[in-house]
Amino acid sequence: MEELNLKTKKKLLFIWSPFALGLLLLLIVKIDLYQFHTQAADVRSLLGREISVVFVGFLSGGLVFISTIYWLLKKQWWVALQAFIAPILFVFCFLYGGLIGGAYLNAT
Repeated sequence: MEELNLKTKKKLLFIWSPFALGLLLLLIVKIDLYQFHTQAADVRSLLGREISVVFVGFLSGGLVFISTIYWLLKKQWWVALQAFIAPILFVFCFLYGGLIGGAYLNAT
């Protein structure tokens, strides 16, 4: 199998960064809910940790989504498809994390 060059690795890191941030957000939500359950932190501090990841995730997701146009013009269909899917996966992780947190806080 052919080894990926540095340019390709950077491109993949840029494209998949929103999804990685989405997974990080889910991890932070789980940790925050555990801390809330044990009364180690209040809601305001929990949301303060999550909002920075959400902001960076939406910013990088927007940039990657805009880069889809560039990849389509370069006729790199597979890269364009990945650049289209990664921000959508971030939004899915964002919604899922919000559902988990909202359901837990509503139940308590």
